[in-house]
Amino acid sequence: MTIVLNKPKHKARLLFAALCVFSLCSIKSLAQDTLVRKNTWLAYPVGFYLPETRFGVGVAGAYNFYINKEDNISPPSQIELGIAFTQNRQVLFSLPFNLYWKERKHTLNGQLEYNDFSYNFYGVGKGNTEGVSEKFKVRYPLFRINYLRKIKQHVFVGARWWYEDYNIYDEAQSPWLTSGEFTGGTGGITSGPGIVALYDSRDNVYFTSKGSYLELVAHDQAPHWGSEFAYQRYRFDGRYFMELLKGWSMGNMLFGDFVTGNTPFSQLPNIGNAKRMRGFYPGRYRDNNLLLYQGEVRGYFYKRFGATAFWNYALLSSSIRQFSFNNDHASVGLGLRFAFDKEKKTNLRLDASVPIGSGFYRNGYSGNPFIFYFTINEAF
Repeated sequence: MTIVLNKPKHKARLLFAALCVFSLCSIKSLAQDTLVRKNTWLAYPVGFYLPETRFGVGVAGAYNFYINKEDNISPPSQIELGIAFTQNRQVLFSLPFNLYWKERKHTLNGQLEYNDFSYNFYGVGKGNTEGVSEKFKVRYPLFRINYLRKIKQHVFVGARWWYEDYNIYDEAQSPWLTSGEFTGGTGGITSGPGIVALYDSRDNVYFTSKGSYLELVAHDQAPHWGSEFAYQRYRFDGRYFMELLKGWSMGNMLFGDFVTGNTPFSQLPNIGNAKRMRGFYPGRYRDNNLLLYQGEVRGYFYKRFGATAFWNYALLSSSIRQFSFNNDHASVGLGLRFAFDKEKKTNLRLDASVPIGSGFYRNGYSGNPFIFYFTINEAF
């Protein structure tokens, strides 16, 4: 679970700081300084304040384990859990998982979610730069699963299935979104399979110092798969990591996301989350095509404590031929890390990011440029 804090009131700042300190104290009691190949777990409280939800509290955690401890090739498997409740009687539930076994011949990952939450809608396309928005309420279960089979060293192929039932309610609060102007503006089911090809030579899947990663995806959604919308998605995700100094490395990521067909607004490529384009409200900008670059320097400076500096740049367009540097988005940020599992290099992270360019209002939070992220594992 990712906790995002922005536009905090004074009490919210104190609550968030107290929870961060308490979380680190709790983690220290679980962590051992010796590197032993064993299962480890983490649990910590979370708290946040968002204008559209007011105060929220919950718990989150992760369990790292080996399906077979004699297997020295497979990365450690991980199951995360997060649940939170807001002052507006909303709920967030998330269960991501990554499973590796038989010398990484098999990989199974994905997530289960159920959210009843409020979001801001800023429209679609390059317009709306002044930050005009409206709030909408949505309930949705989400199920995503991916299976990969290793066919040779570093090379994997497989399939995926993504399902989501997006139910927008209390439509009187979101007349612009539900007016019929936007595909999927009143909700609907998306469902369908995809094929995946992957090259992965990273030294660590959770905190990479060196190696390469390239994922190619073709994904189909159509009525014969149970979807209410017919569209196709094509993605590439390329990453390269290199060591700089002892304990420090640099990562670069180039990501492309392209859709064709009758794509609902909720499935359009967009920027703004803890994994891609930190510094913007989720979905602050969305369109049919996305090109995104991210860079990051990361490392540990004292025992379990680490730090990062990162920068992001993105272009969105309605068609591939219309990409323009006049419609770009950028952000920068700094982060702190605490390795709750030193052997597997899995971290609790706190990032602060801010947009750069023509005004802080572009991130979706007028009056407060910084967005904070408190979660587990690296962005990429």
